[in-house]
Amino acid sequence: SASNDVNIRKLSPLQHAAYENHPEDLDLAIKSNEYDLNQKDFHNGQTPLHHVVEGGYMECLKILLLTHSVDVNARDYEGESVLQTAVLSGHVEACRLLMIHGADPDGEDLDGDSARSCALESDSSPQLKALFRQMGAIEKKREHPTVRFFRKRMFSAMCC
Repeated sequence: SASNDVNIRKLSPLQHAAYENHPEDLDLAIKSNEYDLNQKDFHNGQTPLHHVVEGGYMECLKILLLTHSVDVNARDYEGESVLQTAVLSGHVEACRLLMIHGADPDGEDLDGDSARSCALESDSSPQLKALFRQMGAIEKKREHPTVRFFRKRMFSAMCC
């Protein structure tokens, strides 16, 4: 059962609330200031943020992001980022919120995969692909024109 799984994982009340999708309990645990928002579980090194994005628990995700104290680029023991977990779980809105809050789409896990590379794979949903393409276009537009100019010059010098 799920409760036995949680007991085996030895989760803190905050981790348990995230794992089981209990927004009220999560909010209380955060407000108590007794728990580390980025504490990794013993099983696979996932943080509460990993758990909520894996489950698609949007209310819990918003509660955690609003604390501004969670590490949106946290990684589990395999090097999988929170954003990569959201991608692999197919939760487009969770991916969007994480990237708005600064999650890095290009950080690689131990196998060399990133959230972006996973999102752009052929078996990903069209919505995920569109989101990552759109975010890539926005990142390019934000870049200062001088940086773009020098990057293009350096690239052409290396290629030719």
